[in-house]
Amino acid sequence: MSLNNDLKTAYARFFQDMGIAPDTGRLDRLPGKKFATYPYVGSKYGDARKILFVGQDIGKDPQPGRIQSFSERRASIEDKPPSRHNPHIAGTYMTALYFLKGGLGWRSHWEKIAKTGATCQMALQHWEDLLPPENPLSYCALTNDHKFVEEHRQHRSGSMDRVYLNREAERKFFMNVELKAFDPDIVIFQGAGFERKMSGLKRKGTRFYVGQHPSARGEGIREPKVLIEDILERSRRTRG
Repeated sequence: MSLNNDLKTAYARFFQDMGIAPDTGRLDRLPGKKFATYPYVGSKYGDARKILFVGQDIGKDPQPGRIQSFSERRASIEDKPPSRHNPHIAGTYMTALYFLKGGLGWRSHWEKIAKTGATCQMALQHWEDLLPPENPLSYCALTNDHKFVEEHRQHRSGSMDRVYLNREAERKFFMNVELKAFDPDIVIFQGAGFERKMSGLKRKGTRFYVGQHPSARGEGIREPKVLIEDILERSRRTRG
């Protein structure tokens, strides 16, 4: 896949600039931290409206001792049965369904699921007959704002890895390299903390959104309809 090759080349330069071992992801100058994974790229990314999700941090070390590959990252998301997704990916699935519903003829699937009142995770577990015939995540990509993780970390909860090791280099990499490579039609930042970072962000041909993280706790926030309403309202406020 040419996009994966472009990203590998870009990441190789990033590794060199940041002093990251390309095989293990470790940083000599900061023992205990590592680059965790290449981004997720769905198998049909580019076949419809291109949606790039930006998460906060991966939250765990998926492949201790080395970097998780593109194929492994895809298998952990796209190839997993929808009923087994955690709240984050379940919410990402439903968000993708909403933004793809018009172009792929999935409007009725979205409307029926939104009426159930179930959380995104519950909908995937108990309303399989309402899901679209294809996986919405296949048309998406997912990267993380913070790309480093505590080595061997296995629990996603907590914000200890939501830090930059080199703020300027990491932000430039996202803005000048990742956005160019993914060339998304839509970028969706997952986390209320992105509101300030997204303010004033512009790129020709791209729409930027920000919403509460899908796994956030709060009244109804994990329900598909409420999740989308929050994304649309928060993004309207951010754009002014």
